[in-house]
Amino acid sequence: MAHLKTGDVVAGRYRVERLLGVGGMGTVFAARDGDTPRMVAIKVLNEVLRQHPTIPKRFLQEAKAASLLATPHAVKVEATGDLADGTPFIVMEYLDGVDLATIVRGGGGRLPVERVLCLADQIAAALQDAHARGVLHRDLKPENVFVIPSPSGEFVKVVDFGISKILAPGSAVKITVTGTTVGTPQYMPMEQLRGVKDLDGRVDVYALGILLYE
Repeated sequence: MAHLKTGDVVAGRYRVERLLGVGGMGTVFAARDGDTPRMVAIKVLNEVLRQHPTIPKRFLQEAKAASLLATPHAVKVEATGDLADGTPFIVMEYLDGVDLATIVRGGGGRLPVERVLCLADQIAAALQDAHARGVLHRDLKPENVFVIPSPSGEFVKVVDFGISKILAPGSAVKITVTGTTVGTPQYMPMEQLRGVKDLDGRVDVYALGILLYE
């Protein structure tokens, strides 16, 4: 686990309050912005991955990809940096809700059609904006769709652009090689599973179809 604990201050302003969760790539903490009531989430690269030849770049790719997006349905990134020991971190908006996987499990694996369409429309809006800006998510799954209650209904945020591919001219960052498979197999089309190099937005559309079926 990353070397952060309650009370630690990151980047001279974000005071860590508690652990939010541990993922395959990073550990996420809730933190307060200085003396204000504003909360943020700090994602720190897991220690065992620091020396990997591509994963640290892929981790920071999340911040680069998110910064390109204008859609309100993608998590906002506000800062990046390194801890004192050199471990990279990303500061993101704090989301007060649950992921779609938790919602589906709570609904016994079946949700009302109207609710599904409302959620899917917002996910599709996030993907449409990303694809228009040359960004592929490549790991769309229920765990990466956050649902936040709001006065007007459920509001979707797509998170974890950590294995995104940026296709925009002049901003491509090569962090994978042909034949390398990244993503979650259950939501990947055959081309992605085979490590095909020239993928496009259809990989995310395929994943959305699987998500809708579930």
